Amino acid sequence: NGNPGSLLSGNQQPSLLTVNKNLSGLSSFFVWAKREGYAESNPCDGLRYDADKRKNPRPPFNVEQLNKMLKSPLFVGFAGDGQEHEPGDQSTRDWRFWIPLVCLFTGARIGEIAQLRVDDVECHEGHWFIHIRHSERTGQRTKNGKSRIAPMHSVLEKIGFVEFAQHQQKRALESGNQRLFPELMLNEREQHGQASRFWRTYLARIGVKEGADGHGTHSFRHGMADQLRLAGYHDSEIAVVLGHQQASVTSGYGALRQGTAARLSEIINSAKFEGVDFSHLIE
Repeated sequence: NGNPGSLLSGNQQPSLLTVNKNLSGLSSFFVWAKREGYAESNPCDGLRYDADKRKNPRPPFNVEQLNKMLKSPLFVGFAGDGQEHEPGDQSTRDWRFWIPLVCLFTGARIGEIAQLRVDDVECHEGHWFIHIRHSERTGQRTKNGKSRIAPMHSVLEKIGFVEFAQHQQKRALESGNQRLFPELMLNEREQHGQASRFWRTYLARIGVKEGADGHGTHSFRHGMADQLRLAGYHDSEIAVVLGHQQASVTSGYGALRQGTAARLSEIINSAKFEGVDFSHLIE
């Protein structure tokens, strides 16, 4: 129908890079069809977006936005369920509290965190990390189809995420539900859209997000990339931490994944978040 967005089903808002990627695949088919005489023209010609000239569609949060977020009702006291943006005396340490914080301190995608199971929080040689899995057995998925480990930032430990995970492990022994955030429900596409919708709405209600400005949980991912660049790391090292697909020749050699728990922990803890106040979250 001439609308590149229609190449993706549902109501999701595809990035321009995703649209271009899908157009490239379809265009390759029509190049073949035209060469073989099955088509007179390539209907994808001229539809590609110039993604390089667009503004960052998912900008990182700045220090002011992060502090406003962390001092908002969800983290200091809210009115009740469905009124998390209103001040009150209620508190929670369920998925609403933890998922944005884990995304902030790991740079992981929200779907990767929402799907975690209780045994995905592990300790190896004194370093805590989150095992982000792609597994047909458990139904967990990553964008590039590969599992990886996300080191746990020391501040996330101080806030109490390890204790939360250990509590959830005990709960799972009784209930049989192995999911770290059992309250979250999968949608019809087998995705955790509930968490991302909640967070986008919440950001708008507390005045951090304005319209379609691109701010959301993916802003944490962009923010972590910037934090690690400030610490002096190159993009090739940051890519390993964030779980980006590696396209180098070397990445195809050997059988071991890149980065030990100790090395990745060192990298992630170099993110200092200067000017951001986490003191009220530390028990």
